Amino acid sequence: MSNRRKLERPKTAIVGPPRTHAAMLERMVPNATDLLTETLHWQRYTFFRSWYEGRTVVDYGSGEGYGTNYASIFAKQAVGVERDPSVCRHAARKYPSATFEQADGSRRAPGDVDVVLGFDFLECLDDPSDWLDSVAALGASVALSTPNRLVVSPGRGALDRPRNRFRKREYSPEEFEQLVRAKFPGREIAFFSQEARWHGPLQPGLSATAISLVAAVGPLPAPSWPKVGLAMPTVNNVEGAGDAILAIMRTYAGPIEIAWVLNGTSSEGRRKAEAIADRMNGAVHLVHLSENQGFAAGCNAGLAALERLGGFDWFGVTNDDVAPAVDCLAEMVAAMEHLDEQGLRPGVIGPVSNNVHGHQQVSIGEIADYRDMLVKAEPLLRAKALSVTRVQQLRGLFMLIHPKCLAAVGGFDPLFGLGNFEDD
Repeated sequence: MSNRRKLERPKTAIVGPPRTHAAMLERMVPNATDLLTETLHWQRYTFFRSWYEGRTVVDYGSGEGYGTNYASIFAKQAVGVERDPSVCRHAARKYPSATFEQADGSRRAPGDVDVVLGFDFLECLDDPSDWLDSVAALGASVALSTPNRLVVSPGRGALDRPRNRFRKREYSPEEFEQLVRAKFPGREIAFFSQEARWHGPLQPGLSATAISLVAAVGPLPAPSWPKVGLAMPTVNNVEGAGDAILAIMRTYAGPIEIAWVLNGTSSEGRRKAEAIADRMNGAVHLVHLSENQGFAAGCNAGLAALERLGGFDWFGVTNDDVAPAVDCLAEMVAAMEHLDEQGLRPGVIGPVSNNVHGHQQVSIGEIADYRDMLVKAEPLLRAKALSVTRVQQLRGLFMLIHPKCLAAVGGFDPLFGLGNFEDD
């Protein structure tokens, strides 16, 4: 689901004042926490997306419940476990499609659970040994994360009290690896790191400079995500395009880069775009065109820049005014990969939207703002997750393109020149 920019900008909606249960203050709350913190949390849940499909998932320390709810879209069953009954009641009211229970998490039998999640959970236990033993006995695949003590509590030792009053003990990368390997002997284990910079994807290995340390314990293989390159032309809708870039990138768990084409953009607009790109950790590349050559030429310039950079698995184009729902790009990528693996030769994949013509148009009612769109788009994702409809024509807005299709077609027809909505 992707919306066109006829609503409050994502950046504004995301950093709005929190309106939630008082016990959530130590937890991430979507659309009420700062953007980078929210993105780091989302990246962990979305990274393990493929693990949830058709399986029973138990999410320990589920907190506000957004992650359990996300897993429930794809899982046979998703259960969030919390010790605080009031937190469980809050999560159950907010996310009725998932299940929440108040428990210590140790009362489950082998075979009952396929996937165990424990994101930012170990550090909240007085002694995680018993919990890890009970989890290991389940035989399930396990995803764990914990803050890196070297970064979040610099200068403090393994037995020192963490700076965060809700935590009992924090771990260095070496301590975390030793703990996980000791509790899951003979299992395939992959370790990842998250740096506290945009957009926080999980990187292989354990880094001393990472803010978060992650472990993926088999039998399921650790997920991997393809690298996506998107071309985005704009004229002078620079701030709106910046918001669209944030919204597109924040929940895609794989490597992603955007060629932002400044299509005859004013000097002031170029300065703003440069400032935005500087904060994107090298993921946004500016392409300057001296005059507005239209949407087609702008897309082609961006795609050409991405091809010169190289290393991309999938390409795409996007308007500068899209506001995608949480799983929009991930769902498009999953569809492209599944169709390609089946030899069905997918060429272009696009999302449905409330503001597009043709087969892709859907109605989700009146939308007040970005936050409201996310809520109203979720039932559609639940109904259509992991599905795709074959059509003869796709509209613009947001497209994922197979490299073989791009090579065969050669980009957009430059005769599709000025005079279109996408020319701003």
